[in-house]
Amino acid sequence: MYMYASAATTANRGIYIPAHGTGAAKSVFVVDTNNNVTFNGSLNGNASSATKLGSATVGNNLNGIYLNGGTPTTLATHYYHYDGTEDWSSYSWHKVCEITVTSAYADYWIKFLISAGDNADIHGILTVRIRTSADVAYETMQVRWANRSTSIPLSDFVGVYTQNGTTSVKAELWCHMRGRWAGYSFRILDAGARAGGGTNYWGMMASTSGHGTASRTAGTGAITSSDTPTYGAAWN
Repeated sequence: MYMYASAATTANRGIYIPAHGTGAAKSVFVVDTNNNVTFNGSLNGNASSATKLGSATVGNNLNGIYLNGGTPTTLATHYYHYDGTEDWSSYSWHKVCEITVTSAYADYWIKFLISAGDNADIHGILTVRIRTSADVAYETMQVRWANRSTSIPLSDFVGVYTQNGTTSVKAELWCHMRGRWAGYSFRILDAGARAGGGTNYWGMMASTSGHGTASRTAGTGAITSSDTPTYGAAWN
């Protein structure tokens, strides 16, 4: 097979591919007298009229990002909780996020970069994980720091789980304020599940700059945050 270009004339020109057998050559690209180039033929899919990248996703789709006609989609990954009121100490607990698990043998996690107030030197990476066993029963919860500035008390971050019969297990992350204006900011780094990451399983609480609550949810049980154990230690 070979391709050839038509001679330059006042009429349209183009690039041609010979047909099978004795059929006439088929023009592929046609150039008119104004030098406009047109593809001559049919295309599969949306290639002939595509102006957007369909509904393709980007990254891990944590918050459902789509490329659609070149329009950017806002990704909310940053949250903060602090209290500037004078009676802050009476409302010092703030819920950060929550998830309700309704399936057995499930495993969900979310990971944050956490900073204390506006101090970039006081920060850490915290992962919250909830796992169920048979009959949608609570199996274990993890609130672990991959690294942490020692200025962040472990007791400031508590995971709470609530067993609802054999129907569901609810997990929450709470943070505790230790002073007026002395709050925390949270940036989501990752979230996922044993069956596959990428869906926004966790519900994030809206950022707050005022009162939290007098106490956190009691739940069925609570897990105070801890540092990641040394290599080979048991996962609890």
